[in-house]
Amino acid sequence: MKKLLSLLCLLLVCLCGFAACDEQKAPNRDSNAPNAEQAPDENKHTHAWGSWSITVAATCGASGEEKRTCSCGEFEIQEIAATGMHNYDTNNKCTKCAFLLQYTQGLAYELNADSASYLVTGGGTATAESIVIPPYYKNKPVTAIKDLAFKDTDNHYIKSVYIPSTVTELSIMAFYLCNNLESIVVDKGNLKYHSSGNCLIDTENKMLIKGCSTSVIPADGSVIIIGAFAFMSDKNLTEIDIPFGIVFIVSQAFWGCEDLSRITIPPSVEIIGSSAFYGTKVIEEHNGVYYVGDWVVDAQETISNVELRPNTRGIASKSFFACRDLMYIKIPASVIGIGEGTFQGCNALECIIFEEKSGWKVWDLNSFDMVTGKNGIEISANIFENATETIYYLTNMYKEYVWKRIV
Repeated sequence: MKKLLSLLCLLLVCLCGFAACDEQKAPNRDSNAPNAEQAPDENKHTHAWGSWSITVAATCGASGEEKRTCSCGEFEIQEIAATGMHNYDTNNKCTKCAFLLQYTQGLAYELNADSASYLVTGGGTATAESIVIPPYYKNKPVTAIKDLAFKDTDNHYIKSVYIPSTVTELSIMAFYLCNNLESIVVDKGNLKYHSSGNCLIDTENKMLIKGCSTSVIPADGSVIIIGAFAFMSDKNLTEIDIPFGIVFIVSQAFWGCEDLSRITIPPSVEIIGSSAFYGTKVIEEHNGVYYVGDWVVDAQETISNVELRPNTRGIASKSFFACRDLMYIKIPASVIGIGEGTFQGCNALECIIFEEKSGWKVWDLNSFDMVTGKNGIEISANIFENATETIYYLTNMYKEYVWKRIV
């Protein structure tokens, strides 16, 4: 019995001891409590990291690693991004990572006038869906792609295209009617052109040269112009958002995109060329005038009296061209742009009323200043007080000029 009592006493002592330990540790269970008090950890280690050293070098197409170590023996590893830029020699082999470019066989070339470089003239005998243009051909750089190089119907199979860094001259119609394109890539080392969101872009002029059904137009300011024929006759394009920052949509940019049924045109757009949306489903008619969004793009030839919708933003080039019965038109104060040749051939015009007469300037169609808004010829507000002078300026003196109102 004494032994049993002794064991019971020992067990009670142990239980009390455990309870005491728990009570002592309890304050640390919620170290984030407002009133929690923690004793400073005088023995806490502060890492003394050494310099980063490369353990796996990054290449043009693969990421690498670098490592740094503390005096305590712990270490950290972080990724080094791939360089993304091959440096090809005349055999199309990268001098940095030894990658050999597999370019499209059968393309047609011809020597440029300098006899030191080549021009791609067409698809030749190539049958691949993916067109990879080499930076070098027969040990000489490929510097240009000829106008209509890939226009022929035999090349409608093209789904992707790669343009090397060596190409510095590219026609806006080089890929004309290549309607099945899904991917457009320009080598990152190209200083003249670049690609973004499956768009081919003239870097200096900030102009989208070629797009496709999968294009997402950059909204970072790298594009302010959508070029002529950029999306022309793309049967796979059904919708597209034009981002804020685009200023100029050039003639026939979306011509013949017969399934295009939704488009957004931001208020930054100041000029739209002729037939930019011809043959699309985004055009709507109102009292004999055809609109895309808030822009007039065409009119019935027999129209005689026009009062544009109050929210009209602009009038595209040649919208009223050869409307020989047009006698009267009222242009609301909301209009900030009128394209060239808009009233050319409107011989019956008797009255054009501008609700807003101040701030108008004109630019030659070939002047880049019309996009930036620089310079230009100022049109006196007094001109619009006289119907005869207004008609003369629009149908004769400045008929081939772009009109913009600076607001």
